[in-house]
Amino acid sequence: MSRRLPQLSALRAFEAAARHVSFTRAAEELSVTQGAVSHQVKALELELGIKFFNREQQRLSITEAGREYLAGDRFSAADLYVGAQLGWGMQFGTIPARDSLNAYAERVRARDAYQAGKAIDNALIAEMQAEQSPA
Repeated sequence: MSRRLPQLSALRAFEAAARHVSFTRAAEELSVTQGAVSHQVKALELELGIKFFNREQQRLSITEAGREYLAGDRFSAADLYVGAQLGWGMQFGTIPARDSLNAYAERVRARDAYQAGKAIDNALIAEMQAEQSPA
């Protein structure tokens, strides 16, 4: 039996909500309504059977399971999206450096899949540089 992957829009909603710890701020970033973000996150929680957030009287907090899904041991589609956004954003100053974001980025960079991809990138860059160097 094949397993269906979560929708990218739901992963984006979850990632933004987790980063901002706010459905409202996530909605502003994604140019959708707060209700849309809340609905997408809730649908993702139901689909995966994971509670990402505690919702208490106008206050949102991420659960341990939510933190693990965002930046746990697995390398997921969320990592591809989030890792690319954070890496570039923090490198060029469009995303403010925070301890939690730096820790997440370090965990992504420590993964075998990231290191294998980076090795491919570095080999291709070296090959292109060698081709462009005057002989």
